[in-house]
Amino acid sequence: MFKITIGRNINEVIKNIGKLLAFLIFLYGLVNAIIGLHGYFKDLIFKNNNLYQRLSQINTLASDGYVTELFGEPFLIRKLPADYQFSGDSVASIENLTERIYSDEKFYLQTISGENNEVVAYSITTRDNDFNPLVPLELSRGVQNSDGSYGAKKFISDLKLGKSHFQDLKDETPLKISFNSPNQHTFYLEGHYFGRPGGYKYYLFGISPYGSHEERDEMYDLAHAFMEGNNVLDDADFLRWRSEQKFNTFGIIDLTLLSFDISTSTAEINSDLLDYFFYLGLGPTADVIYNLNW
Repeated sequence: MFKITIGRNINEVIKNIGKLLAFLIFLYGLVNAIIGLHGYFKDLIFKNNNLYQRLSQINTLASDGYVTELFGEPFLIRKLPADYQFSGDSVASIENLTERIYSDEKFYLQTISGENNEVVAYSITTRDNDFNPLVPLELSRGVQNSDGSYGAKKFISDLKLGKSHFQDLKDETPLKISFNSPNQHTFYLEGHYFGRPGGYKYYLFGISPYGSHEERDEMYDLAHAFMEGNNVLDDADFLRWRSEQKFNTFGIIDLTLLSFDISTSTAEINSDLLDYFFYLGLGPTADVIYNLNW
């Protein structure tokens, strides 16, 4: 009996040692996995922050050479216009402008430059739900005091591509909107002019079919209604849909390309390039995407 008891005790010890070793192996693997994930997210955050920093240095009137220094050679360089037409009119009046598309796994960068090789308009489209650069815009707002009066100004400077919603533009009603489906790919775009807070530039916010996106089924129904000539700006379904949507692309057009009619209290913005964007959307078009993926 004594020998049997000793044997059983030895077996129990061996089993416990085996369990301990298995636990230690599991713990070792878990620690390595955590270290690996930490390194992955550290690299990801570092890469994103590096790209955010470079994107923040882009502005209208920057030189093409400067943008290329930041992001390397563009995937595409082409003169505008290509042979596009809209509303029965040719866009051939867009002359002496060159489009460049820079492609990164995180985003698309589109620049439009003039004869002097200075950027007169640009757009950024996020391709990754976790890549969310800041929109370079500060909107001054009056802060209402408890007595109903308005005091100091505050600034909205936290608009993020792929994170912020159209409703985060607060009470800013779009000057113009567009749904369109060139090449069967539907986009939404709206235009804003903020005056001095926006540097007297024209801002575009939209949903690109080639950027990061969520389910867009309802957008197709609204696009169909819009393209049939319905005024969706006053439609309750559109207003609700717009308040729920995140924009994945934004663009900025420099004031040098805009002509103003200020005979009314609201400036009327005119630009052939603006019409071009409202027809084709921001960022790369379907033919560019096809060539990128080929």
